[in-house]
Amino acid sequence: MSEQPLDYLAATDRLLELLDEAEGDYFGARLMRRGLMRQRERAYLDRLNTIQPSIETLDLALLPHEEPWKGAEVSLLATILSSLQEAVLAIAQSVRERPTLHGPITADIQEAVRLRVEFALPGSLRLRLVPASPELQQASLFDEGQETLLDESIRTLLAILESSVEADLASILERLASVGPRAATHLSNLTSALDRGNASLAVGWRSQRDSRSVRFDRAQSVRLGSVLKQVTTSEREVVVQGRLVGGSLIRRVFELETEDGSVLSGKVDEEVLGSIEELFGDECTAELIVTEASLPSGEIRETYRLRRLTP
Repeated sequence: MSEQPLDYLAATDRLLELLDEAEGDYFGARLMRRGLMRQRERAYLDRLNTIQPSIETLDLALLPHEEPWKGAEVSLLATILSSLQEAVLAIAQSVRERPTLHGPITADIQEAVRLRVEFALPGSLRLRLVPASPELQQASLFDEGQETLLDESIRTLLAILESSVEADLASILERLASVGPRAATHLSNLTSALDRGNASLAVGWRSQRDSRSVRFDRAQSVRLGSVLKQVTTSEREVVVQGRLVGGSLIRRVFELETEDGSVLSGKVDEEVLGSIEELFGDECTAELIVTEASLPSGEIRETYRLRRLTP
C-alpha cells in the first residue's frame, strides 16, 4: 500500500486532535468530528483488507450503544475477548474429548485454538484475531476434507449465537448439551458483559471451509443469558442394539439405527473410530453417553457420544 493513505490518516488524526483541543461545544464541530471518525475508520478498514489474510481469521467489532466513536471501557473489551477465547477452548475440548466443568484442558487442544490479535483499528473496537499457532492450521490443509479444530469450534460457537438471534430454543438447548457446562459458563460471562456494557458484538469468521458472520445485540445476549442461567445438564450411560447406517471418520460422527427404527446420531470418541470403519452396515452393540440439557419449563434436548462399539 502506498504512503499516501497513511499520510491521510495521520492528517485526519491531527484534525481530530485540534477539534478536541478547541474550546466550546459547537454543533458544526461535532458533525465534522463524527464525519472524520467515519472516514478514518473506513480508511483503516481499507488498510486491514490489504493485509495478507491468514488461513483462518476472526473479525470482531464491539459496538457500544452510547457514543460508539469513543470506544468502551478496557474491562469490557478484556472480558469479551477472554470469554470468547475460553468458550472456544471449552468447545474444542467437547469436540476432541468430552466436555467437562473443571480441570485442565490438554496442551495440544489449547495450542490448536489459541488466538492472537493480528490487527486492531486505532480509536475503535474492531479487531482481527488469527491462530496463535498458524502452522497447525497450515498442516491441516494437507488432510483432504479435514477441518481444523479451531474452525469447528468457532463455527459451533457462532451456531449458538445464531440460534439465540433466531430465538430457536430447541437448537440452543441441543447445542448447549453438546458443548457442555464449561462452555456454557464462559458464554454466560460473555452475555453478562454485553448486557452490563449495553453493547452489541459483530463476529465474522473465515476459513478454507466456511465463511459466516453474526451480529449479536444486547437483547439477544439477554435472551441467551437467561437460558444459560436456567439450563441444567446431566449425563447417563446407555447400551443400545442397532445397525451402523452412517458415519464419518473425518468428522467423527455416527448414525445408528436402533431396533425400533429410530436413528441416533452424534460424536464418536477417537478410540472408537476404527470400529466405525470395521462395523459399518453391521448389527452391533453401542455404548453411548447421553447428555441432557433441560429447562425448568420442561424443554429437554439430548445429544449422544459413542464411546464403545462391539459386534
